[in-house]
Amino acid sequence: MLLVLLPQFRDCSFGEYPLSFAAAVGERKICGKLLGAYGERNKAEEWRKQHDDKALHDDYQDSLKLDFLNKQSVHGDTALHIAVRYGRQNVMDWLIDAGANGSMQVQNSLSLR
Repeated sequence: MLLVLLPQFRDCSFGEYPLSFAAAVGERKICGKLLGAYGERNKAEEWRKQHDDKALHDDYQDSLKLDFLNKQSVHGDTALHIAVRYGRQNVMDWLIDAGANGSMQVQNSLSLR
């Protein structure tokens, strides 16, 4: 299989995770599908079997979601950093609405705020 990048994407850094790639190319719908798929596959159901507290379960779910949204590359980039770098406003708005952290820093100590 031959992978050919379109000229506008040849010099892009797509990050290390599918969410970062979707953010780099401006695919908000794919970002949503990835978050949904992650939510379905996480271990919340297993956790629920071991614990009976609904409030704690909801906190655990929220924590997993934020971990997914704010996953950092080896350089510290999150999907939000990458969306900002490539001017993907629709993805930036979606990530922030979903709970992405705009104050996380990358290796060179830059943050989005």
